[in-house]
Amino acid sequence: MSDIALLKSQRLQEREAIRHNAKLKKLKNDNRKEYEKTRASGNNEIIRMQDRFDSEKSNLKNILEEKLSKLRVIQSSKYMEEKKRLELEILNLKKTHNDKIFEIKQTQALEVERLQESHRKTIDHAREKYIKEKMKWQTMED
Repeated sequence: MSDIALLKSQRLQEREAIRHNAKLKKLKNDNRKEYEKTRASGNNEIIRMQDRFDSEKSNLKNILEEKLSKLRVIQSSKYMEEKKRLELEILNLKKTHNDKIFEIKQTQALEVERLQESHRKTIDHAREKYIKEKMKWQTMED
């Protein structure tokens, strides 16, 4: 009987080992499936987060480009206004400069005319004096 009990005991042990191995195999499969499911879920969440991030980044980029475009338009208009103002300022400065040049030329022309008149008077006065002296000497000689 001990052989029979030993055989029964070995079969029981083998069945228990088989059942235990099947249980382990099932647990491994269940755990692998759970792991794969969790990993896939995590990957999907990462993909959703990446898409959301890309979408938000794209929206912010569009908003910034729109603001930049508006600033460029404003800057361009201010530039044109400033350019017109400076052109007007330059035109006014040129007019003022030309007016001063004209005034200086007139003043110099009047000064030249005054000097010429003064010289003419001096020469006329010297001529009269010369003629008087000459007449005086001629009358003295006669």
